[in-house]
This record gives sequence, structure tokens and C-alpha cells, in this order.
Amino acid sequence: KPFSGSLAELLIFNRALSFLERVQYETYLALKYGTGLRGGNFVSSGEKVLWHVAQNTTYGYNIAGIGRDDFFKLSQKQSGSAYDSGLLVINAGKLAESNQRNAGTINNQDFIVWGDNGLPLDTKPGEGADSLLSIVQRKWLVTATGNTANKLATELHIDANRLPAAPMSYWLVIDRSGQGNFSADNLEYILPDRISEGKIIYKDVLWDTDGSGKDHFGFARAKNLFAVVRTLKNPSCTDETAGKIRIEVIAGEPAYNFTLKDKDATIEREWRQKTDSIQQKDLVGGEYTLTLRDGSRETLTRYFTLTVPDALDITLGPDRALSQTEPIVLDVSEQVPDSVKVSYRWEN
Repeated sequence: KPFSGSLAELLIFNRALSFLERVQYETYLALKYGTGLRGGNFVSSGEKVLWHVAQNTTYGYNIAGIGRDDFFKLSQKQSGSAYDSGLLVINAGKLAESNQRNAGTINNQDFIVWGDNGLPLDTKPGEGADSLLSIVQRKWLVTATGNTANKLATELHIDANRLPAAPMSYWLVIDRSGQGNFSADNLEYILPDRISEGKIIYKDVLWDTDGSGKDHFGFARAKNLFAVVRTLKNPSCTDETAGKIRIEVIAGEPAYNFTLKDKDATIEREWRQKTDSIQQKDLVGGEYTLTLRDGSRETLTRYFTLTVPDALDITLGPDRALSQTEPIVLDVSEQVPDSVKVSYRWEN
């Protein structure tokens, strides 16, 4: 709840603080009270940068965090920004009436800090292959710092009353790459655990599981039937059938009927299963259509492409008339990057 007094905490020193010390004390206060900082980095007592302002300018709104710093006797196990009216709260353990009553534990020098992009809370459909998803425009960046921060299971609460009404609630979608890539097949999907007192609650959420240091997350409108296609391996010039994918059903009623076809109809597979994940291998490069029908007879169609990363796109250009005076020069060397080792010869 918003603080209603005049001063939450007063720190008095008997000497001037260095620049680093001042930033560290400001970080302690910002994490404890969810107030953010005015233009400065978040730095722990261990001199670790928890939030880099210059690198995270797009997500510099409503910064808050949880973490533990024994030097400051800080053990912040639940938090949200003091400026977003309780829209988003993240906590270790189970959310309690106060931080002191939260029985969760965080290891010393582990921190999870987040901020948002300040955009509206309405939803916007994706484009092209991602048009199947409609995602809230406001998105968040999370940084995880500390030896065991990426093993800290958290709960995330979002105020459903602040989001556009959705009959099936929302999925928490996470871009583990930390690049802000919210394309449908790049995301990890976490379904709500429950809805309580107007809050959508997601349990056991881990951050930075890939060790990149940060994640992006947002909220997508839930659907009755949805599946993603993860590209595990692309075919290559030396192994044309090396393509491999994993199909994951995010929502639907088993059993599932699948049909997989490529554009040239050289590959056509059909199967039925009750499990929500399967791998398909021995795929060539090209465009594919995946059709999924679930137990409620609802149908979903997905389109995807397997590329050949090391293939060279070589062209000799349009047809040209041969004359007795002007030679026709055939030279593909300019179309081959210097980094690619190739040899070629002319025939006929």
C-alpha cells in the first residue's frame, strides 16, 4: 500500500559518502520501498550493478525489485513499484500482508529487479506469423543478479482489473533471450495458477534460466487451442534432411490430431497422440503447414519455414543477348561473402 507518512526512513552519516556509497544506499532504499532511482544505476553492497540505466532506457518506468543484502540488513521478499498503483507484484515464498510476515527466503546478494516500457495496458495483435497472439503493449524487463538468483522460484501477481477484459484470462509470456523478441515461437508460456481477489497469479516462475542475465516478459490473451513450433536444427547443404522441430501444445483438449506437410508435398505426415509435445526430424528446408485438431474438434493451423543457413543464393541475372563484339561476363564472386570458403566451376 502507498506510504502515508512523511518519512519512511532517515539515514544520518558522520562523514561525507563517496559516489559509490551514495548509490549503494540509494539502491537499498529504492528496493525496500519500491521508489526507483532518479537516473542512477542500482548497485549492491558487493558492487554488482543490478540495473543499468543507460542499457535499459526503454524499460526505465516503475522499477522495483526483491533481494537480500546483509550489509544493509535488507531482505525484501515481495515488492512492486510505488507508482503503478499495485499493478504488478513479484514475491519469493507466499505473498503476505507485509514483507516482514513473508516466510520466504532469499540468499544473500541475490536480486531480481524489473522495470516496464511505460506503454498502455491495451492489447495489440502480432503481425504475420505472430498474428495468432494478442499481447499487452506494456512489457517488462527483468534482471537477475547473484549466484542463485536464477533458482529463486517467485510468484507474480497482476491486477486483472487493469487489463482489457478477456474471457479466458492471460498467459504470462517470457522471452528468455532478453532481446525483446515476442514472436510466438520464441516465447515460454506460463498459465495462471489461480485468480484471487481480482489478481491473476502465476506460481513458481524462474528468471534468467539461460544465464543471459535478463528476460523480457508480458501478457498474452489466452486461447482455447494454441501450439508453438520450436526449431531445434536447420537442414544444411551437406545434410539436406537434418531439419528437426519440437511441437508444443500450449492449450487444448487431448487427444490431438496432427498433420504436417511441406510446400512441395514431398513430406506429408499424420499422427494422433495424447501428450502435448513431440519432436519431428528428417525434415528438408522449405515452407511447412502444421494443422492441429484437438479433442473438442477445434482446429489450429500454423505456418513455419526451415531455412538452410549455409546455402548461397547465386544468380546470373536476366537473360542477355550474345553479340559478336561485347563479351558477357559471368562472375559470381561478388555474391559470395569473404567469410564463406567456396570453389566453383562452369559447365556447358
